[in-house]
Amino acid sequence: MPKPKIKETGTDYSLFLKKIIGEISHTKLNVARVINTDITRLYWNIGAMIFEKQKTEGWGEGVIEKLSRDIEKKTGISSGFSPRNLWFMKQFYEEYSDTVFLKQLVSELKLKQPVSELGGNGAPLGILPWGHHILLMQKTKKNGERIYYITMAAACGWSRKVLLNQIKANAYKHHRQLPKQHNFKKTLPAHLQLQADEMLKSNYNLSFLGIDKPLTNAVWKNDCLKN
Repeated sequence: MPKPKIKETGTDYSLFLKKIIGEISHTKLNVARVINTDITRLYWNIGAMIFEKQKTEGWGEGVIEKLSRDIEKKTGISSGFSPRNLWFMKQFYEEYSDTVFLKQLVSELKLKQPVSELGGNGAPLGILPWGHHILLMQKTKKNGERIYYITMAAACGWSRKVLLNQIKANAYKHHRQLPKQHNFKKTLPAHLQLQADEMLKSNYNLSFLGIDKPLTNAVWKNDCLKN
């Protein structure tokens, strides 16, 4: 029996394909956000434990190196828990655990849940890949500056390279001088999907999930910054 022919250029088919792609994009975004939020929460909790041990037991470089080796030995995870990354987790918790900062971030991101319902454990920060946070910890210091870059990176789907370029260009300073230069509050929901690829291809996330090779990236259109 001959297979039915499909009019690939027909309007019905184009609309059907567009709907399927939309479903795939929506699901990909949800998966990426769940993975990223859970791993951000994990890194936050580990950072809190290391912070406490350093404060009470005086843990230093040698203990952290041993901890890194033992985590790999016990879990089989080869990356994501290097001594350097463990120290970043401790810094992550130490610098972002301020409730005022988290409340302001939740407000800027227009999240519905208050910080108390998010567990007060850095969950709002899961909106960006871990590599973005490392960059922000290295290149910025002030809370207002970090909130601006976190919100803009989430709204416009900035890659790490674009985020770095924005920091180098002192975009935060220009934003303070011209606060109405963007419309990310209107575009935030639509552009969150632009972070899905970077979240899913993160070396930290892939290693944690037991995946050795990067996932195939879809091509997303970015109506914010083209760079």
